[in-house]
Amino acid sequence: MSKQDAQDDSVAPVVAKYSSGRFYRMGLGLITAFIRPKLLSPEYYGIWTLLKLIPNYLSYAHGGTRTAMRYLIPLYR
Repeated sequence: MSKQDAQDDSVAPVVAKYSSGRFYRMGLGLITAFIRPKLLSPEYYGIWTLLKLIPNYLSYAHGGTRTAMRYLIPLYR
C-alpha cells in the first residue's frame, strides 16, 4: 500500500465522524425546536428568544472601529 492510499483511508473516517456529528446536532436542534415552546410559557419563551439574539448583535458592538482600524492604522504607520 502506498503512502497516498494510507492518507485516503485515514480521511474517510474523519469525514464520516464530522458529518455524523453535524447531523446529530441538526436533529437535536429540530427536536428542541419543538420541545422548547411546549415547556416554556410565552413570557419565558420570549425572554429566551431575546437572550438568543444578544450574541448575534454583539458582532456589531465594535461600532465600525475594526473596519476603520483596517484602513487607518496602515495609513498612519
